[in-house]
Amino acid sequence: MRFSAVFRAWSGALALAGVLAFQASAFQMSIARAADDDEVVLAEDRLPPGVLLYVTSPDVVAAYEQFQKTSASALINDPSLEKFRAQLLERYAEFQKEAEDKLKLPLADLFALFSGEISMAVVRPVGQPLGWVAFMDIGEHEETLDALLLKAEEAFDGEKIAKETETIAETEVVTCTVTTSDAEDAQPVTVAYFVKDGMFVFGSDAEVLESVLTRWDGEHEETFAANEIYQEIVAKCVTNEDSEPSLIWYVDPVGLVASGLSMAPQTQNFAGMIYMPTLGLTGLKAFGGVQELATEQFDHVSRMLIYIDGPPTGVVKVFELRPSEVTAPTWVPADAGQYFALDWNIKGAYESIEAIYDSFLGPGKFAMATANLTKQAGVDLKLKADVIDVLSGKVQGYYSASAAAPEDFTGVISVGVTDPAKGQKLVDTVFQLAGGAKSADFEGTKIYEPANDTGKGVAAVKGNAIMISSTGETLKLALAARPANPLAATPEYKSVAKVIPKEVCLFSYQNAAGQFADVYEKARSGEFDGLVEGKLDFSVLPPFEEIRKYFGPNGAYYIPDESGAIGVQFSPKRTK
Repeated sequence: MRFSAVFRAWSGALALAGVLAFQASAFQMSIARAADDDEVVLAEDRLPPGVLLYVTSPDVVAAYEQFQKTSASALINDPSLEKFRAQLLERYAEFQKEAEDKLKLPLADLFALFSGEISMAVVRPVGQPLGWVAFMDIGEHEETLDALLLKAEEAFDGEKIAKETETIAETEVVTCTVTTSDAEDAQPVTVAYFVKDGMFVFGSDAEVLESVLTRWDGEHEETFAANEIYQEIVAKCVTNEDSEPSLIWYVDPVGLVASGLSMAPQTQNFAGMIYMPTLGLTGLKAFGGVQELATEQFDHVSRMLIYIDGPPTGVVKVFELRPSEVTAPTWVPADAGQYFALDWNIKGAYESIEAIYDSFLGPGKFAMATANLTKQAGVDLKLKADVIDVLSGKVQGYYSASAAAPEDFTGVISVGVTDPAKGQKLVDTVFQLAGGAKSADFEGTKIYEPANDTGKGVAAVKGNAIMISSTGETLKLALAARPANPLAATPEYKSVAKVIPKEVCLFSYQNAAGQFADVYEKARSGEFDGLVEGKLDFSVLPPFEEIRKYFGPNGAYYIPDESGAIGVQFSPKRTK
């Protein structure tokens, strides 16, 4: 039994159990809202500038309510899963009793703490070291929080805990310093926290919390919310101005890496990131996005903006994709688990790599190094003329899981070429390096496979593309391009394709049902029973066809934007 199949099956069961457990107690969650209509002050309004990483769920209760409208929730509550749900809830009841015995608190009280916003940020305020801070809206449940904090202190029985209390901005701030070892080089762990206006805020130290408290009313001129890049990311990633995202995230990758390097003596010399301009990373300002559930058009959708200041250069240029029209070709069968297509600027990537290499070692060194590699390999091949200039950058393909062995995949990849004859030379050279090849004619096209009869890895040149597959039979089907039911004709593919713009840099389609069905049926047949030690009976699950309707197709695409690139991942709303 392969690990991947086992992992998918068991992780799926655990995920379902977790959601069911949450639903079992969700009715006890506090969903009270403030009686007044005052605008809520969010963490982004209270954070100082210098935020390097930010993740927030602005309202976990609202997000849960939106989740209830998704296909995943409908699946969990489907009548055909009643027997399996009963098992999971029985296991949850056992866990609940054990947890409550240890905590001396009802788990319902813990769920009640999730009353609104949950946020976390890594921040480096001006003149301060790198720190972190988290926000949790606990509503009117401060007594429950106090009990949990007391339990947390008791958990460090035998350890040294020093507590200090100070008043900052008329708020009591508690700093706990925990020493976990008597070793001279042991570093104590410090956590500071306060509770104010129903919000539990904790972080790396009191200085970070002070930067939050000075902005508590949300009226401060210098806040993370005023970050123009963050504002643009959110504005371009929400569906509309009335959207209520379940999740928002933001990363300043360059700042995060630089700050991390500055913390360790061994890497402080690199903190200045003197090579950043050479690598073209100074233009990568940030990336972030938004997730929404149960929108008018989608079951769920996530959008991301990669914010690049100026044209891409250096390492960023290596990954540049060009917009083009995409349609699944007729050789992609209806049962394809995934189809993808992209148009890579391979010439630009080569030039960027060459420029970076030569900037460190001197002009012409990259060309010399590549020439030496082909010479040592004993092939008549020039990397620039015979590979880079021959490949067009257009790549598309599909894969399908084997019904007998879901961990084994078959599929075809098409690699575009600018000249079929030069593409053929490239194929010949690759097989020469692999020990030679033998060929066979198929409808006027030569199919090449390794001379060692492994049966794995076959290729052919047809039109302006090199077609590659794991088996000859799969490649023949693609070359014939006559499947009984091509992917592009299926309603699942059409539901995804109609959403994407006319031109995209990258497109991906996934058939969630096809990818999960085989593993699901293996679980029903008892193949994974040993993993749960008899605590769950997967045989009570209904046949997959009864729940297939909940596993809709997924799509993803990237498009260029004036500030970089926007990526979208989505699942169309299920038709009832």
